[in-house]
Order: sequence, then C-alpha cells, then structure tokens
Amino acid sequence: MDEQESVGRAYCQEHGLVVGLVHREVWSGYQYREREKLGIIRERYREGKIQGVVIRTLDRLSRSQVHNAILMEEMEHHKITLHCVKEAIDDTPMGRFTRMILSFVAEMEREKIMDRTLTGRISMAKQGAFKEGPKPLHGYKWHDEQKKDYRVIDEAEADVCRWVHEEFDKGKGPHALLREITAKDPSRKWTRGAIHQILADPRRTSRAARAFTRHQKDAKKPFEAVELPEGTYPEIIAPELFERNQTWLSINRAEAACQCKEPERFLLRAGYIRCDICSCGMHVNAAKSRHAPIYFCKEDRHSNTTNSAKIDSLVWGYMVKLADEIGLIEEAIRLATNNTASLREITAIENSRKR
Repeated sequence: MDEQESVGRAYCQEHGLVVGLVHREVWSGYQYREREKLGIIRERYREGKIQGVVIRTLDRLSRSQVHNAILMEEMEHHKITLHCVKEAIDDTPMGRFTRMILSFVAEMEREKIMDRTLTGRISMAKQGAFKEGPKPLHGYKWHDEQKKDYRVIDEAEADVCRWVHEEFDKGKGPHALLREITAKDPSRKWTRGAIHQILADPRRTSRAARAFTRHQKDAKKPFEAVELPEGTYPEIIAPELFERNQTWLSINRAEAACQCKEPERFLLRAGYIRCDICSCGMHVNAAKSRHAPIYFCKEDRHSNTTNSAKIDSLVWGYMVKLADEIGLIEEAIRLATNNTASLREITAIENSRKR
C-alpha cells in the first residue's frame, strides 16, 4: 500500500492533480458493494466533490470485469476521470477493449490465487499443520509461539476442560457450570457457548479431529472438511467420557423448547417466572420429570423450586378471564397502535429537520 500511495502521489504531482483524500482498504478486490472506502469514493463523486480517481493498476479498482464495467460506467455518467498509473486508459474502442482484457486477466489471476491458497491450506491441514485462528484451541498452546509448529497441552487450561466434562458427567447443568467456572478461571470471559464448545468439540480427545468444519457450502469454491491426523491435538479428554457427555447433550437438545412436540403443555419456559425470595429469573429443569418441569432459582443462596403445572394452571386461569374482557383487549390494541403511530410521526419530524 505504501508503494501504491507513493506512485499515486508522484503521478498526481507530475500531471498537476490535487490530492483530496487517500483511501487505503484491506478487502477482497472481487467485491465492491461491501468495500467501505470504495463506497466513500463513489459517494464523493456522486456529490460532485471530486473530479477524478487515481489508481495504480486497474485490478486495484476491482478484480471482476463486470464490477469494473459498472464502476467505470458510473464514473463516466458523473463525468469523473479515471487515472491509472501503470496502465493506459483511453476512451477509444481499442482502449475499452484493452480494459476488458485487463479486467479479465485480473479476474483469472484472482481465481488462481484462490485455488493455490485453498490447495495449500488443505495440504497443510492433512499434514496436521492447521491453524484454527490467532489463538490455539482452549487447552492447548504452541510448542514454539513464533513458528507455531505443533500443539502441546496447556495444563492450566486443560484442567478446566477436564473439570467441565467431569462435572457435566456427574449431572451438573450448564448454568451451574457457568457460575462455578467463572470463579474457577476468571482469566477469560466465560459464556454458555464456550462451555458447550468444550463439551461438544471432539478435538480434545485427539480423535475425529477435522479442519474447515465451518466452511460454507454455498461458497464460490466449496470443499469438504478435512480429517486431521491423530495427535494433531494431544488428548485432554478421555474418549469414553466425551461420548457419555455427547449422549447427555443429545438428550438436552431433544428436550429443548424448540424441539417440544407438545407446545401447549410447555408455554411458560421463557424466563417470565421470578423467584419470590430474590426476584431473579427462574429456570426450568425438564430432565428430572419430562411431563412436569420444575422451575428453580439460579441463585445458590437458597433452594427455591416450584412445579410448573401449578404455575401453568394459574396463568391459564388468568388468560381465560382476560379473554372475556373484549373491551380491555381492544383498548390495549388501540394504545399500542397509537404509540406506534406517534413514534412514526416523531421520526418523520426528526428526519425533516435533518433535511
């Protein structure tokens, strides 16, 4: 980028052009709608704030011949001169043909770069040299932080991972695990998602480890996940313990609200019930009794539980009585509608002031 800016400034100085803004952007050259800096340039020449755009080579504008054609037509419509430092651009038929060829070459080069990159990443993954991100998977560290050659166990983090699996196997739920692990390992911000990742990721067993599991199937160049060699991730969790916990996780997923086959029987599972002792939101444990879930308080300071059937009965009674109050329901709808209309009017007034 430094080289691109320097040759661009030299070009402007040589041709007597005044530099308005210099835009640097790290983004795919195959896109143009998603590029923030390119969007700023387009907005500036639409508003008549600039008279020209300087680029080093045509592929810096876009690596897609279709996008290049769109952008150049748009610049021509707004009477913007496109200056290219390294490649001649003229408006003759031969010049337009040359631009088309250059755009086509840039697009083909991008395809080659993508293919070489993907091939290299897949090849490295098959050899075990897979880097899942800027930091290794929780429980591991690099043998050499500079070379990032291979993973070794980080005993402090691995102990936390083992503890999560062991406690979950004993019957401790995600909420309880989250509370305890936050106190046990305050070095990072823990969430239920992080706990679920520890429980569900097979890589810590040193078996069935795969790379690129999140690669989008609708990507331009889709490819399947790659099996990693055993030992790429040293074993932290015993495979038998991991499999037991997968069974429990599958049971939890089957009993989740989104999987409920009888929604009429489980209507009040969204945290609307609060503890009468501490006013905290109460959660539901459906594992102990499939047909009669139990509300329990998430605080450990007291043990407060209640049978959901009693709550359901009370609330249904209130709903039946409310259903007879047609006037009250109509009034609530009217107020809600009026409030929405008022908000729209206020928004319209604010927008008119901005204009």
